Amino acid sequence: MSNRLAVLETKVARGPDVEALEQDLRKIEARLAQYPPIIKQLRTSPGLNFEQLGAYKDTIRLNNADLEKIIDPLAQAIRNLSEARSEWLAERKRWEDWKSVLLTGDSLDEIEATFDQAQNTIDAALLLINQRLQPLLALLQKTGQVDTTINRLIAELDNLARARRRALMPDETAPMFSWAYLSQLEHLTWLEMERGAQVVVWPKPEFYRSQGWILGLQILSTLVAIFLIFRYRDRLLESDRWRFVAERPFAAGVILGVYPFFFLMSVVPSLLHLLYFVVGGLALVRLLGALIKDFGKKVFLYILLFFIVSLQFFYFIILPQPLIRLFILLASLVGLALCTWLGVRSARGDSIWTTLMFWLGAVLFLVVVLMETSGQPIFAEYLFRSALRTVGWILLGWLLFYLASGGVEVLFHNALMQKIPLVRDHTQALVRQTGIIVKVLISGVTLAMILMVWHVFDNPSAAVEGVLFWGFTIGPHEITLVLILLALAFLYGSFVLSWALQDLILQDEAARAKMGPGGQQSLARLIHYALVFVGFLVAMVVLGIDLTKVTILLGALGVGIGFGLQQIVNNFVCGIILLLERPIRVGDYIEMNDGQWAEVRRIGLRATRVLTFDRADIWIPNSDLITQQVVNWTFGDRFARLKLPVGVAYGSDTHQVLDLLMQVANEDKAVVQYPAPYAYFSGFGESSLNFELRVYLLDLDNWFTVYGRLYQDIERRLREAGITIPFPQRDLHLRSVDREVLARGAAAAAPVSQAAANPSEEESAD
Repeated sequence: MSNRLAVLETKVARGPDVEALEQDLRKIEARLAQYPPIIKQLRTSPGLNFEQLGAYKDTIRLNNADLEKIIDPLAQAIRNLSEARSEWLAERKRWEDWKSVLLTGDSLDEIEATFDQAQNTIDAALLLINQRLQPLLALLQKTGQVDTTINRLIAELDNLARARRRALMPDETAPMFSWAYLSQLEHLTWLEMERGAQVVVWPKPEFYRSQGWILGLQILSTLVAIFLIFRYRDRLLESDRWRFVAERPFAAGVILGVYPFFFLMSVVPSLLHLLYFVVGGLALVRLLGALIKDFGKKVFLYILLFFIVSLQFFYFIILPQPLIRLFILLASLVGLALCTWLGVRSARGDSIWTTLMFWLGAVLFLVVVLMETSGQPIFAEYLFRSALRTVGWILLGWLLFYLASGGVEVLFHNALMQKIPLVRDHTQALVRQTGIIVKVLISGVTLAMILMVWHVFDNPSAAVEGVLFWGFTIGPHEITLVLILLALAFLYGSFVLSWALQDLILQDEAARAKMGPGGQQSLARLIHYALVFVGFLVAMVVLGIDLTKVTILLGALGVGIGFGLQQIVNNFVCGIILLLERPIRVGDYIEMNDGQWAEVRRIGLRATRVLTFDRADIWIPNSDLITQQVVNWTFGDRFARLKLPVGVAYGSDTHQVLDLLMQVANEDKAVVQYPAPYAYFSGFGESSLNFELRVYLLDLDNWFTVYGRLYQDIERRLREAGITIPFPQRDLHLRSVDREVLARGAAAAAPVSQAAANPSEEESAD
C-alpha cells in the first residue's frame, strides 16, 4: 500500500498545472469582457450588418477551442482522481471487514499495528486526492461559467441577427425621393460613420491561432500552383484548352490555391473577407475574361466585380445606411441598363439560356430599384448583395468545372499513368467517372457557399457541414448526403478494384498458359460479381441498413421472384453454373441445335453472347446451354477430325481411288500424321461407289480452309487419273398418256423434224 501511495503522489504531481490553467482562463474572460459593449453598440447601429454580426459571433466561438484546451485536461484529471478515490474507499472497506474478523480481545499487537498503518496510508491517500480535487473542481466550475458567458454572447448575437432577418420583410421606411431620406443624408451620415468606425472588426489573435494553418495552406498551395504553371508553361501554351492558364499564371494560382480550401474556414474576419473578394475576384475575372471573347460580357464581369468589392468595402468600414442605399440604387440602374442591352444582343446569336440569364438579371435589378425607391431598403440590400455573390460563386464553380475536367484528362493521359494497365485499358471510363465525382464535389461546395450567401449558414465550414449532413429519416435510420456519398464511393471502389483484378488475371501469361483464356475470363467474371456484391453490402452497411432485415426481406421477395421472374432466375443460376462448371468457355466453338457454328464471346449472368461465322451476334439464354444439348468442338482441346465423303463411277478401280485419297491427305501440310489419315471403301450407292477420307487437324480454326482445299485436290487427282465422279441418272418409263397430249406433242415436233430434214443452203454449204 505504501508503494501504491507513492505512485498516487507521482500521478498527482504530474497532473495539470492549475495556476497555468487559471491564467489561460482569465485571458479568455478578458477577451470576452470586450464584447458586451460592442453588442450594445451593434443594437443601435442601423443597417443590416450581417458581416459584423457573423464576424463577432465567429470570433467569440473561437474561444471555445481555447476553453476546451482547459476543460479536457481538467476533466481527465478529475476522472482519474475520482477513480483513484473509489479504489481507496473500496480498499478502506476491505480493511474494515478484515479488522472486524481478525481483531479480537486477545489479538497480537503486530496485527493491530498493521491495521493502524493501513488505515493511516488510506487516510493519507484520500486526503491527497481530496486536496487535489478541490482546486480542480473549482476551476472546472469557473470554466462552466465562462462557457455560459460564451453561449450567452452568441445567443445575443443570434437574437440580433434574427431581429435583422425579420426586418427583411417589407419595411416601410423613408423612400429615397423624400425629404425624410434627404434629412438622413444631411444630418445622420457623419455621426453614423464615426460610430461605424468604432466597431470595425479586425482579425483577433485567436483567429490566427485556430485558423492560421488554413491561411498558411492557402498561401503554400498558391505558390506551388504558380511554380508548376511556370515550369510547364511551354506545354500549356501549346494546348488550346490551357493557354489561358499559362498566360495568367498568378490569377490561376490564386484560384487553384485559395478557394479549394476556403470551405475549411469556420471564421472569416471582415478584413480577410474583403481581401478574398478583391484578390480572388480579380483573378476570377481575369481567367473568365480569357474564355469569354465577347467585349460586352467582359465589361459586365468587371462591373459585377466592382459592385461586389465596393459593397464589401462599405460593409468593412460600416458605411452609413443612407449612403449604402444610394450606392445600391445607382448600381442597380447601371446593372439594369447593362443586362437589358446584353439580353437584346444575346437574343440574336447566343443560346437561350444566356439570354434568359441576362433578362433574369435585368428583372432582379429592376426589383431592387423599385424596392429602394418605395422605401424597402433592407430587403433590397439583402437581395442585391446575395444575388451578386451568388452569381460570383456560380461563375467560380463553372471555372473550376472547366479546370477540373481538363486536369482529369491530363492526369489519366499522362505517360506515367498510361504505363498502368488498368488506366491504359479504361482511360475514357476513368476520365468520365472521375470527372463526374469531381463535378459533384465542386457542385456541393458551390451550393454550400450559395446557402451561406443567403444566410442559411453563418460560415463556409458550417455551410459545407450543413450540406453534407442534410438528409432524411427512414424509420430509426437517418440517411444523410455524406452517407450517400460514402456508399457511392465504396460501390465505385469495388468496381475499380474488380477492373484492376480482372486486368491482372487476363494479362498474367502464366495463368493463361495454365487455365486458358476461357478459364481466365470465367475467373475474372466471378471476381467482378463477388467484389461488386461485397461493395453493395458495404454501401448498405454505411447507409445504416441492417443486413439481417435485408436477408429477411430478400427471403420474402424470393418467393415472389421465384414465381414472377422464374425464367430470369433460372438463367441467373445457369450463368453461375456456366462460370463454375465451365462446360463452355470464352473462345470455344460450339454447334447449336440448328446446326449453326459460333464462337463464345462473353458469358453473362443472364445470357451468353456468341458470334456466328456470318459475323452475327446471338444472345443465348444460359438455361438453353445447360438444359439442352450443345456440341462444344473445343472443350478439351482444339484437335479436330475431318470426314470427306467421295463418290466415283461404277467400274472405277477401288484400290487406285484409295491410293489417290491417301496421297492427297499425306501431301497436305495441315493434316497431322498422328493419328494417321485413312481412307476406306464405305459401300455401293445408287449411282456411285462411295469412299470416305478421314484426316485430323491440330487447330479447329483451319477446318473450312483445309476442308475446301482437300476437296479441290481430290477432284484434280481423280480427273487426272481419268476417274469419273458420277451424277444421278434416271430412266423414265411412260405407261399411259392422253391422246390429246400426244397429238399436241406430235404437232410441236413436226416443224423441228422438217427443219432437220431440209437444212438451209448455208448450212448445206457448210
